[in-house]
Amino acid sequence: MAFKKGVKLLFLIVLLPALLGCNGHDSLFKEEFYRPDFSDAENEIINSFLFEAYPLDDEALDTLARKMSSADFVLLGESTHGTSEYYSLRAEISKRLIEDYGFSFIAVEGDWDSLYRVNQYVKHKRGGSAEDALRGIERWPLWMWRNYETAGLAEWMRDYNEGKRPEEMAGFYGMDVYDAERSFMALRAFFSENEINSKEADDFFECFYFAEESFHYYPGLSMEGHVCSEEAEGLVGYIEEELSGVLDDEVLFYVGQNAYVVKGAEKHFRIRSDPESWNSRVLHMFSTVERLSEHYGEGSKAIVWAHNTHVGDARFTPMGAAGSLNSGQLFRENYGSDAVFILGFGAYKGDVLAGRQWGAEMLEMEMPEAIDGSIEALLEKAGFKQGVFVFRDSPEKIERPIPHRAVGVVYNPEREAHGNYVPTIMQHRYDAFIFLRETGALGFIY
Repeated sequence: MAFKKGVKLLFLIVLLPALLGCNGHDSLFKEEFYRPDFSDAENEIINSFLFEAYPLDDEALDTLARKMSSADFVLLGESTHGTSEYYSLRAEISKRLIEDYGFSFIAVEGDWDSLYRVNQYVKHKRGGSAEDALRGIERWPLWMWRNYETAGLAEWMRDYNEGKRPEEMAGFYGMDVYDAERSFMALRAFFSENEINSKEADDFFECFYFAEESFHYYPGLSMEGHVCSEEAEGLVGYIEEELSGVLDDEVLFYVGQNAYVVKGAEKHFRIRSDPESWNSRVLHMFSTVERLSEHYGEGSKAIVWAHNTHVGDARFTPMGAAGSLNSGQLFRENYGSDAVFILGFGAYKGDVLAGRQWGAEMLEMEMPEAIDGSIEALLEKAGFKQGVFVFRDSPEKIERPIPHRAVGVVYNPEREAHGNYVPTIMQHRYDAFIFLRETGALGFIY
């Protein structure tokens, strides 16, 4: 037994560095992983990750895209909102899905109206450059989408769409509930410029009348028991029922979604209690992707970009026990696991863009080494610099949770050990996972 373990250890010492740097589709390991300085539990976790594992290179991304291609919904995560590599890798995967497998659109955790400028740009309905389109983003946190990584993807999508019929063009959309003020103002401008008069519109604009300066309807009116949910619902119905056939389909969808954003925001901010408020936002994003899929028609396929906390199935984290939903769970429950592919991301250390509190100055921060016991620390301890780990068909899934880092737009590195790790049953939360030992910050477009 000692001899066998010695052979395995020699295999790791001699061949592991070469395997981590190799090319090809073969899994990284041909023998069982074993390190005597690891606990039995640690060795078991690493072995479970190696059922199907690849070095992170173009061929691995090709393989990953091929495995995703049969899904109707591909959900691409990130463990921070400010890491360059996550955006670049998601872009490379998305390009493959669009070009090689006919995926229809990308929906991101961002604002509908401001990102619609990007959609117009990639579909040749707007001139200038992707950077110009992204400079239209004015709501904090600016860096989430106003970055060179997103601009690069938008330029590629514009080139891809060149010469295609409108229905063949890939789109780029925001799916979040935030920035209702901008959607409200877009609706006011649309109804005014087109001289459309209706009781539903009048009631809607009257109820939300002071959104022109600041969309503080939520804390102000809700404390007085005054809500605008019926007015928001009424305008959504009016646009979809009365303006259908009057407006171009694309314009109709754009205007209708702006009303849908205000409706979703009204509910999200009025509730102001977890998990109900969180769930209302999650349901809005989920239903927005469904609306986009219906808009694109039968056979459409969707790519979703959002934080791991949104795309990784909530049932395999404490979120599920607390009653919090997320997109990964909703897509699997509503469409079946075979129709959904979820990819998570994680990193051991690096630099990241974030703010120290909501609305604070954007800072480039150093993300420290992951805490002991986390999946990121364990993969680094095992010697990985990077890797693609596919869990979907694995017969050896570890059923116990392990800490997994999650960093949002608000971040305080000195306190991260106390609030930035989510206990996660990794191989059930995701269908695949990409690990990077060290990462860099997004390139912000000033």
